[in-house]
Amino acid sequence: MTVIRHDWEILKKQTVRSEVKHCKMCGRNSTFTDTNIRRHNSNGKHIYRFAIYKCEKNHTWNKKLDIYKAFRKHERVYGREPVHQKSILTEIPVHLYLENRVPEVHIMIKSIEGVYRIDSLLSQQIPDWSRTVVVDKIKSGSILVNDQCIKPSMKVMPYDTIMIKLD
Repeated sequence: MTVIRHDWEILKKQTVRSEVKHCKMCGRNSTFTDTNIRRHNSNGKHIYRFAIYKCEKNHTWNKKLDIYKAFRKHERVYGREPVHQKSILTEIPVHLYLENRVPEVHIMIKSIEGVYRIDSLLSQQIPDWSRTVVVDKIKSGSILVNDQCIKPSMKVMPYDTIMIKLD
């Protein structure tokens, strides 16, 4: 009976976004860096989303990210796709494990940065399962953490061991 073991380190990808732009207050081209602060404005018809950038002398510039229609389920009018930060983890190919008759998969969380719910984390790393499938498996007891039944909203902690029973 073969059990597959994965060790995960969940790290946030640190990227510094900066742009060279003319600073009106400095009177010259300056490098503006993203403060990771977001701001929203609206005028009744549209909702504007801005990223706040700062130059070396702490002058601010608001970079327009998106424009949404108000009262329309936030339909995108203009803008780029949002930037997603993804941790580098091992995906779990459940269909291959089922073909090879692997009964269980164990995942050891070595380290973690940030807060992650177990249902969303597993649904991101198991391409064969949606979040609903993961929630159903947690409720049925097919997914255990530290050999205990859990709720789908449980936050993953360092040194947790996730056991997935494949049926």
